Parts: sequence; C-alpha cells; structure tokens
Amino acid sequence: MKTKPLILLMLLLTPLIQTAGQGNDVKVKLVQKEVCLSGFNCTLFLEVTNLDGNLKLAYARLITPWGVFPKKLNWIQLRRGEMVEIPLEIKVGRGALSGHSMITPVLAYLKEGEIGFKYYQGNTTLILVKKPEINVSIYLSPIKEKFEEGEPIKMIASYVVRGVPEGTPLSLLISLDGEPIEEFLLSRSSGNLTFSLPSPGIGDHNVTLKLCYLIGCFSKGVEVKVVRKSLTLVDKGLTLESIDRAKQAFERAYNLYKAASNDTIPLNVENITSLLALADSNIKEAEKLISKDPITLADVMKARSKAEYAENLSITAVRLIVEGYARAIREYVKDIKDLLNKSSNLLGNSTVNSYISKLNSIWYDYRTSLKRGDPSKAYRRARSELDSLYKEISSKVEEARREAQSITIAMIPLLLIIIVSTTTIIIRLWRGRLGIEREEG
Repeated sequence: MKTKPLILLMLLLTPLIQTAGQGNDVKVKLVQKEVCLSGFNCTLFLEVTNLDGNLKLAYARLITPWGVFPKKLNWIQLRRGEMVEIPLEIKVGRGALSGHSMITPVLAYLKEGEIGFKYYQGNTTLILVKKPEINVSIYLSPIKEKFEEGEPIKMIASYVVRGVPEGTPLSLLISLDGEPIEEFLLSRSSGNLTFSLPSPGIGDHNVTLKLCYLIGCFSKGVEVKVVRKSLTLVDKGLTLESIDRAKQAFERAYNLYKAASNDTIPLNVENITSLLALADSNIKEAEKLISKDPITLADVMKARSKAEYAENLSITAVRLIVEGYARAIREYVKDIKDLLNKSSNLLGNSTVNSYISKLNSIWYDYRTSLKRGDPSKAYRRARSELDSLYKEISSKVEEARREAQSITIAMIPLLLIIIVSTTTIIIRLWRGRLGIEREEG
C-alpha cells in the first residue's frame, strides 16, 4: 500500500513523454513538446514513419478523456522510409487535474496496390497536464474626483495577464452601472488605455472593466461621482442673446413674408407658414424656460437649443421667400428676351443686343440687392425698370410694324404703275412687230 504514493510521485515527476507504436506499414509516435493546461487548447505532434510501400495519409484522430479530436490530412504522400510530423490540436477539459492523461492516436491511410482504408491505432500515450496559474491585475481610475453634469467621464486603466498560453484570445468589456458600453479584443497580454464615457447624470456611478481569457474573467470596478454643474451668469446671458437673435430672425422672416404677399410673389405658402409657426412656438418655449425660478443649467441649455432651432427655421423661411423674389424677376426678364428674339427682324440685331444688355444689367443689380438689402424694395425697383423697358420695346416693335405697313401701302401705286407701263411697252412692241410682218407680206 505504501508503494502507491511513490508510483504517483514518479509519474508526476516524469518528463514530457514520447510513446511509439509500430505496425507492418507505419510507425507512429505521439510527441508532447509543451505542458498542456486545463481548459486551453494544446498542440501535440504525431510522427508517422512509412515502413513499407507508398502511403497516402487520410486522417488522424486523438482519443482523449475530453473527447475525440479528428483532423483531415489531405492525402499526405509518404514513400518508404519517409517520416512526417503532423500537429494535432486538442482541447483539454476545464476540470482536468494536474498529472498525466492518456491519449490514443488513430491513423487512417491508403496503401498503393491495396484496396480500402487501413487503420492503425497507436499505443496509448501519457501527456502531462497542469492546472493553469493565471494571474490578472487591472488598474482603473477616473482622471479626477468629480465630473460635472453633461461632462464626459474620462478614465485611465492598465492591465496585465500572466499564466495563459500564447495566442489565447483576450477581451475587455467596459460597463457603466452594469450596462455594457463597449467590448473589444486585446492584442497583447499587458497594456495601458484611456477612454471616455457619456455623462450618466447626477449621482454616484460604477465603471467596471471585465477582462476575459477563454476559461475565466476578472473584473475591476470603481465609483465615479457626477455633480450638478454650477449655473453662471455667462450661461444665462448667452441664452438670452440666442433668444434675441431668434426673435429678430423671426420678425424679419414674418415681415418679408407679408411684403411678398403684397407683392404677389408666388410662394409655397404652406411650407413657409409652417416654418414660421414652428419658429414662433420654439421662441415662446425658450422664453418660458429661461424665466423659471429656480432655474437649472439643464433649463438654460434647453432654452438655448430651442432658440437656436427657431433662428434656423426663420433663416430657412427667409431663404425660400428670397428665392421666390428672384424667380419672379427672372421669369419677367425671360419673357422680355423672348419678345426681343421674336421681333429681331423688325428691330434689327443691334437694337435687340442693346436691350438684352440692359436686361442683363438689371438682373445682375437685382440679384446683388437681394443679398444685401430689402428684397421687397429691390423687387419693386427692378419691376419698375423692367416695366419701363417692356413698354419701350413694345412701342418700338409697334412703331416698326406701322412703318413696315406704311412702306407696303406706299409701294402699291408704284407697283401698279410699273405693271401698266410694262404692259404698254409689251403691247407696243407686239404691234410694231406685227406691222413689220404685214409689210413684208
């Protein structure tokens, strides 16, 4: 009975074992080059030597206490006397105890000149397994003691993982108050990092790092404090300025809309009125928020946001109205140019070109005025100039038509005289020729 502990001790002290088995065709040896760790993948090497003929290796499998692990060998060819070393991967059970475990290799192959697969089961091999001694350490800290409301939470961290096999996948999960925020893979077993988290609101919160290494995880958490941001006169003053700008922008848009209606400018009325109504509503909400007592920073920031939104809505409405003003004059200019082109035979190219040059000048000045001044005044001025020019051109066209008609009427008697004279001459010539012919006769 006393010999059992001694035998067990000898087995534990035995170095990495190599066991060989031999058949008529092949010699098989299972080699362990590194200690296998419980719960992790482990690579063993199967040495196959051809003793006879030409062989094609089909697949190998290892029978272990934790399951069977097969591998296709893709018809590795071996001539007589050749040897090949094949890496085979197993997954050691997580509950495997430190000591030796039995592995049995099986090889399937084809032999030249023979039909069907041949199988060879090698001798059972003892491999050395150890429980992993994994050590994980994490340092995690906020960059300052307190964060103000709305301020991102900035953290610094470092980590070290020892005792896991090389190439073991490592992952890091960042959580805030138990809710996962971000997870990513680590490329090294140690490193430093900094990261920011969105502000979770006023109060005490927990930031946690969870590092996982295939068979387990290690977590580290710290408390962070978020406090109410102090409201300053600057914050409120800036918001009041935003509200004033929004009201000015709304007033300009509303007045311009009324002017455009009086000027009968074609507009998308429904769209513009919706923009103005929404802008007016946001201004009133901003004024209500900024007048609260007591007032919080959140109220101030919300009021500012609504004021800025209202200002943008009014600016959009102004842009649409100005586009309507531009479109109205552009179409009027086009109509006058069409008239000139149709009347070019009456007016002459020189006159037409002169008027087109004037039209282009009016259009250029109008566009400039739209950008810099009052669109309604610019429109009325341009419209007046175009009306005058249109009347002038129409008058010249009508005058040219009357002149053309007068010339035509004056030419009629002359044409009659020419016709009568021509006819008289022809008759005389004919009579003279006829008298000559009679005398000759």
